Amino acid sequence: FVELTNVGRADVDLSSFILRIDTLEIALPRLAAPLTSGARALVRFDGRDTVENNVLHSSAGLRPDSGSVTLLLNDDRPVDRVAWGNAEGAIMPPRGGLAPSGIEGGSSLGRPPGANRPGATTDWVIYPPGQVTPGLPNPLPPVVQLLPMDGAILPSTTINLGWYPFPGAARYRVQLASDTTYTQARINQVVDSPPVSSGQLAAG
Repeated sequence: FVELTNVGRADVDLSSFILRIDTLEIALPRLAAPLTSGARALVRFDGRDTVENNVLHSSAGLRPDSGSVTLLLNDDRPVDRVAWGNAEGAIMPPRGGLAPSGIEGGSSLGRPPGANRPGATTDWVIYPPGQVTPGLPNPLPPVVQLLPMDGAILPSTTINLGWYPFPGAARYRVQLASDTTYTQARINQVVDSPPVSSGQLAAG
């Protein structure tokens, strides 16, 4: 599927756009009502070639191993693009600072809430199958890797807590406690970016 979201303030007529799947161009139809700010249109590749509310059914398809999707205006000006696999300009968003060896079947490429820059290839993330939400807002991805890593033995009683930021994230809540219930948190801060100092900790 392909999901299109109106991230602007003005209504959008979908028929002003073309969706290019690799080299195949699909003229998007005029919906019963324009896409209002925040509204979504969903393109499902199920072979039906019909339109139901904001869901467009198409006989085209996406190749899971390699391909690209480009959104263009009717005058052929590109608006946004994403590519994967061996396609030109393909992305491979890292998870926890490490590039994955591949993408699990059933996953999707998407932009988290707040990451709405057209053409920004670094704003894309991989959503695993359990977080794929066609037609609904993309969830905020969790922080995958914390630094220092679990089990690390450090020579200092003051450490900097770090993580790999996610696109679209405005703030992070950092909590540090000696118990899993966090009833006596040593740190409970909301910050814009890493790192966060632990302050003086007892040895051990």
